[in-house]
Amino acid sequence: MNNVNSTALILRNHYLLFIKYLKKRNPKGFIYKCAFSILNTYTALQEVPEEYQGDSSSLTDFIKLIRALCKFLFRNPQLTHHDSIVVLAIYDRIDTPVALQLGAPITHIRNGEKKIGTFLKNVFKFPALIFVMIDLLLQKELSKKYLLKSFIPMIDFAAIYQCIDFKNIKQIVTHRDRYPDEIALLMTARENGIQTIKIDNLSPLDTYAHTTLCCEYYFCPNSINSNVFSAYFHNSNVTTIQGALPSWDLLDQYSYEPDQNPKTILFFTQYWSEVFTGVDNTFYIQEIIDSMPEDHHLWIKVHPFENPRRYEYLKSNRVKIIPHGTEDVFHLIKRASFCFSVYSALSYEAKHICSTSFLINYYPEKLIQEDYKELSNFIDHIANRRTLEAVLMGKIQPISKQEFINRFNPFYPKSSHALKNCLKQIEKLPRDTSKNPFPVPVGPKTP
Repeated sequence: MNNVNSTALILRNHYLLFIKYLKKRNPKGFIYKCAFSILNTYTALQEVPEEYQGDSSSLTDFIKLIRALCKFLFRNPQLTHHDSIVVLAIYDRIDTPVALQLGAPITHIRNGEKKIGTFLKNVFKFPALIFVMIDLLLQKELSKKYLLKSFIPMIDFAAIYQCIDFKNIKQIVTHRDRYPDEIALLMTARENGIQTIKIDNLSPLDTYAHTTLCCEYYFCPNSINSNVFSAYFHNSNVTTIQGALPSWDLLDQYSYEPDQNPKTILFFTQYWSEVFTGVDNTFYIQEIIDSMPEDHHLWIKVHPFENPRRYEYLKSNRVKIIPHGTEDVFHLIKRASFCFSVYSALSYEAKHICSTSFLINYYPEKLIQEDYKELSNFIDHIANRRTLEAVLMGKIQPISKQEFINRFNPFYPKSSHALKNCLKQIEKLPRDTSKNPFPVPVGPKTP
């Protein structure tokens, strides 16, 4: 485990100890839950180097915090739709297909009219919110810098917790339960008898930043996801159900028709690849360029958060740069003879269309998220130039598309039917109110 990962995990465990202390003092109260809501945010900030966190100073963060506190008093959060089943909107590419499959509306959190009743509620919350911020800042083991950055999301939690009207809603389906506003909504829903179901749209890439399942049920697609989340005690009261990745059903419409003369190699860039794997994308792109046969060319599909200009110098008559949003990425995949990435979710999606999708990383020990060994039964990993050359020459037989689907996404391409059946079964279950939905968090031991 590298230094970045070890430091983040140590700081995270300090935070978990503080939450445990707060839990004893305030077992069911607002203070404990406010602190709990920023566990993921606080942890994630420690994993990302400062150069990727923007130029904000502590003074700037403090000014932003004061402004957010002032706005907090006038917040009146509401949901846009109140059908019996709703899909909580986070990301259209994922949520829209799921909503269409379920025949359920997408609901958003929006700010409603300013009302005196809501204002008074927020006024009563204000002292407790300030108290938990001060208490956190007084803890010597916790980072003041990361706490200041985390307090604004905590204010989002405070504004939404126990302030949402769930009239007519019986079930909430969502793939996101990571950020404080989402946690606030799900906590409030569960405390009001609403069933909450987490679905996934990819493998849990951020296992140290996102370790908390806030939904009552988890529609879990495979053993990778199950093993990651079950390792944490605070997920012990989540009911895991054999599931799938419903947003990926749309991949079934793309039949594999690889280009010939020249053949196409498709590389998906990884945002912050040098942070999470120790090596920049361009290293592996150059490895592919140096290794690809004469009758092949390379397309570089740029991550949506990256500036495509950073790859312009690689462009040639055999290398094409494809900025995000300019072409249908799945249409590109169906035309590619090979797909590569360091650890992109697109590599998994590509595996639903073709067998020749690979992860490439010569330094897997630097990966600060998942262990490649856990992935060996699902997707092939290229660990050196020699293996890369053998793959491009067709000398290595990869795990087949069907083998991958059977292990990784078993209900594909009818995941939506499985999800519908799951919701029907859950609806019939009696609610167990004896369980504490959010036990005292105790993470893995610090290395």
